[in-house]
Amino acid sequence: MLTQICKVSNDRELWNYYKQNKKDYQTMVTKAKRDYNDNYVLNSKNKPSGLWKIINKDKKQINHDIVLDIEGKDVSDPKLVISSLGKYFGDPLKLPYKNEQTCVITPSKHSLYLHPTNHNEVESAIKSLASKMSCGMDGILSKIVKLVGTDISVPLSHIINSVFTTGVFLNALKQALVCPVYKKGCTKHIFNYPPVSSLPSFSKVFESGLLNRLTLMRYSKF
Repeated sequence: MLTQICKVSNDRELWNYYKQNKKDYQTMVTKAKRDYNDNYVLNSKNKPSGLWKIINKDKKQINHDIVLDIEGKDVSDPKLVISSLGKYFGDPLKLPYKNEQTCVITPSKHSLYLHPTNHNEVESAIKSLASKMSCGMDGILSKIVKLVGTDISVPLSHIINSVFTTGVFLNALKQALVCPVYKKGCTKHIFNYPPVSSLPSFSKVFESGLLNRLTLMRYSKF
């Protein structure tokens, strides 16, 4: 009822009151849900199994039944829908890929030398990941990566340093999961399904380390 009143009212104070109460309510619900999940996992005999039950329960149900209007005909065949979306928005995944050859980069004060990372920087990058339910081609949620961030920071920093040294980025981290996401308008119009790319969480950790070094180079003299 309050929502409907605020939509037709020009009362700024009432609108602010509504927004604050909505925010407080969402905060309470989020905290109650988090406390319940924490207690559920802590009281589980098999904690990993309990954690996965929580994760699977929280997964959003996605409607994969997309029906598009293609040349005046309703198309629901998944293969035809994907093909049509690919043709409309372009399909960069079909571009020819050229394998890079491994090379060892020699440090030089006159080059864009990437100084090594360490577990502290990697762990900080992992903590900064957004806790989303979406994931990349590897199927690993950022929530899971953040939970084990302390344990994987050392080996991951070694892998990142290998990339910095050789100049070769792992192929698996280049692959993005591209999904058509309905925005607004008629559900049968293809242009209302812009593609959204989801990269692996580990790729974002690599990008964070590279960004830090490029930013440092940007404001330093060499």
